[in-house]
Amino acid sequence: ELTEEIGYSPETFNFFREVNKDQQKLNIHIFYSIMGVSLAELNLMEGTDMGMFTIEEILSKNLYSKKLGKNFPVVPLLLEFFDEFFEYIDKNIGVH
Repeated sequence: ELTEEIGYSPETFNFFREVNKDQQKLNIHIFYSIMGVSLAELNLMEGTDMGMFTIEEILSKNLYSKKLGKNFPVVPLLLEFFDEFFEYIDKNIGVH
């Protein structure tokens, strides 16, 4: 899926968690990986814009699109995952 979206696929993926919402109508599998290339080396093939954001920017609930010149809200469901993920990373990996 990443290759289709951004023209890049990491060598390895790490499983974070599986989430079932809305009485099993929505199943989400969350993985993470180290990105071995710069943002400039990625090729956005689907979607309008992409960017790199700090934890603080993500948790601010609004992300700025340089291409479109404005802020966009982070989807509330994603914010739940980010909160849990950042806590997990801090406790288990220690990367900031």
